[in-house]
Formats: sequence, C-alpha cells, structure tokens
Amino acid sequence: MSRSPGCDRMPPGNATPRQSPLWSCRPLIALGCSRPIALPLFSRADKLDAMFVRLLLFAGGVFAWTFVEYAIHGWLGHRFHTFATLLHAVHHQDPHAVFTAGAWIPVTLFTLAAITIFGNSAGIYTFYGIVAGFILYEVIHYRIHFAHPSNRFEQRLRARHLAHHLRAPDAIFGVTTALWDHAFGTEPAADELRRIERAAASLPPLSGESNWRRAFTLAVRRA
Repeated sequence: MSRSPGCDRMPPGNATPRQSPLWSCRPLIALGCSRPIALPLFSRADKLDAMFVRLLLFAGGVFAWTFVEYAIHGWLGHRFHTFATLLHAVHHQDPHAVFTAGAWIPVTLFTLAAITIFGNSAGIYTFYGIVAGFILYEVIHYRIHFAHPSNRFEQRLRARHLAHHLRAPDAIFGVTTALWDHAFGTEPAADELRRIERAAASLPPLSGESNWRRAFTLAVRRA
C-alpha cells in the first residue's frame, strides 16, 4: 500500500488513516494531509485577519479625524480667514450653535457615495473611522456645552474647551484631544492652562435649545 507524501508511516494493522484518529502527519504538512479540516481553518483565519485589518483601518480613521478636527478648528476657523471663519464665529458668539450643521449633509452624501462605490472593501473602513470620529466630536462638543461632566475625562475636555472660549481663543484648538495642540505649539503653559481651566470649570451648562433643536422646532411649527 502506498503512503501519503509527507506522512510518517501507515497505522498498524489494517487500519486506514481515516479509521485511526491517532495517526498523524508531520506538523508542517498536517493541514495538507487532513484537507477537510484544513480548509475551514484557513478560511476562519483569513476572516479573522481581514476583520483585524478592518479594525486597524477604522481606528486609524478615528485617529486621523483628530487631526482634521484640529486643522478645521484651529487653522480654518481661527488662524486664517477662510469660509469657516465666519461660520465658527457664530458658535463663539452663541455657543448654543454647537453642532456643525452645515457639514452633516455633505458627510452623509459622501458616506452614501463611498458605500455605493467601494462597498465593503478594506480601505473604506478608514473613511468610516473618520466619520465616526466626526460624530463622536459632535456628541462630545454638545455635552461640553450642555451637560455636567460624568467623569474626569469629560471634566478635563470641558474645562479645556471652555477655557478656549473664555480666555484663549488663539489656543486650545483640540476638542477631543490635546495631542495636536502640543504638536503645533498651541497648548498654553501648564500653570496658565490650570488657571484658565479653573475659571472655565465653574461655568454651568447651557440651558435652552441647541441649533439642531431650534431648526427641528422651527420645521415642526412651519409644518
């Protein structure tokens, strides 16, 4: 009887490889000798690898958003006079205008177009991460202005952003992270930052309606 290539030896007696569960092949080619098991294992490993890659790309997109957030707020909204300057000035004049209302329609359209064109390809998950970062920013920004912080992390973010509004309009541009303020030199000195944060932390949350709520209420009344 001929032996399967790469297998140590045939099982004793009249037993065949399928009849003897203890019979094995060399480890490096075991999957080749047990093909019915190997294919599901390879398939499962490929799916796990693909899922891990997508998670990494998504996380990279969330991280990329923090830079986009800083660039839009700091450079387009404050440092240079751009289309965003006047729009952002509205929020400084009236913090109730907390949501980036003008961005939601373009973001929604771009997302639908990306899904239609790229489907479930791996690269699209970076874009999904950026969109998720934008949504997270909107939620955090709303809570900074309208809610009491529920933990020390929120308390820290709230104090920083309100300090930007009250005392440091040319600094502290990061809302969800201080990373890029440190990188680009717009983070105040530690003592100065603590001083203006203490002043800002005493402010109560806003009452009344956000700009989204106002728009919704107006639309209902007109309907």
